[in-house]
Amino acid sequence: MNNTGPGLLTLFCLAAIPFFGRAENTDSNTARLESIRIDIRELEDSIRGAGDEKVFLIRELEENEKDASRMATKLDQLNYSIAGKVQAIRDLQSQQRERQQELRVQKDSLGRQIRAAYISGRADYLKLLLNQQDPQRIGRVLAYYDYHNRQRLAGISDTQDRIRETAMLENRIRVENAALIELKQQHEAQLALLQNSREMRLAIIAKLDQYISARGEELERLHVQERELEKLIESIGDTGADPIGFFEDIAPFDTLRGTLEWPIRGNILHSFGSPKKGGDLNWQGILIEAQAGTEVKAISTGKVVFADWFKNLGLLLIIEHGDGYMSLYGHNQSLSKKQGDWVLPGEPVAVVGDSGGQARSGLYFEIRHRGKPLNPVRWCKK
Repeated sequence: MNNTGPGLLTLFCLAAIPFFGRAENTDSNTARLESIRIDIRELEDSIRGAGDEKVFLIRELEENEKDASRMATKLDQLNYSIAGKVQAIRDLQSQQRERQQELRVQKDSLGRQIRAAYISGRADYLKLLLNQQDPQRIGRVLAYYDYHNRQRLAGISDTQDRIRETAMLENRIRVENAALIELKQQHEAQLALLQNSREMRLAIIAKLDQYISARGEELERLHVQERELEKLIESIGDTGADPIGFFEDIAPFDTLRGTLEWPIRGNILHSFGSPKKGGDLNWQGILIEAQAGTEVKAISTGKVVFADWFKNLGLLLIIEHGDGYMSLYGHNQSLSKKQGDWVLPGEPVAVVGDSGGQARSGLYFEIRHRGKPLNPVRWCKK
């Protein structure tokens, strides 16, 4: 701070007052100057601390959304496992009903055999033998009774086997049910963690928005976002040879204008070229409204060249389509592909979310050619 002007003014004022009051006023002005200097230092410390807090909040937001992405993937796996257990239980219950029906049929058959044996037993087995004068006929009678006895014993054994089998199936169903309950508990625990993580992230976003609003830095943040994204696009574009060009059966991207499928279906919240908040910048892509969890699909064949969290765009995925063309997908809840993966048209690459500090879920979508933004409406089907 340059104190020359104020110092001369102070000396001039002191010369105009009585001599005996000079020492008192000089001490007062010195104390006031020191107080102002203290206030300046405190304000500088406050601004510096606020800047540090902003950096901390952005880092915390990044980690929080990455955790939420991992939890969302885990929930998908649990849902798949639960569906498998439910189907296994249904299969076992179907088998159980079949065994129970077979058991009822076997019991009925065995009951009829026992009743028949009881009725024929009244004729007196010994009398039948004594009344038969022909030895061969006696042998046939004995064989007949022996056969029916074996049939009864076999029926009893088969019935016992089916009872044991049914009991085993019931036990398996109980085991599968217990596993299903455990999976559901894990599912609920993961849901609780995800909800807690989401509430924490919303609190972080609220603090960050409050900070930006209080200090009027929204416009600068957008400038920084634009510069950093252009820098990222430029760095990706410096990779050298065009890998897509090696595949002759893939149609050049510039021939697909107006034929590409949209990555998701939904209302366009912000159109290409419309002014952003602050009025100094325009949207270089479009923002499509969609529910969280909606699958995001690749618009064309390409290679994933970026798949990570990016400031203000959250979980971002970029696909290179050859000849300098790229498509960008931002604000995702989770990413299904990693850097280096190849994708086909219509293949799921991410899941819609609201990462990057968004108040509502949706997909930020861009198409670029050699770093220059293109209007996606002119490239995708109407």
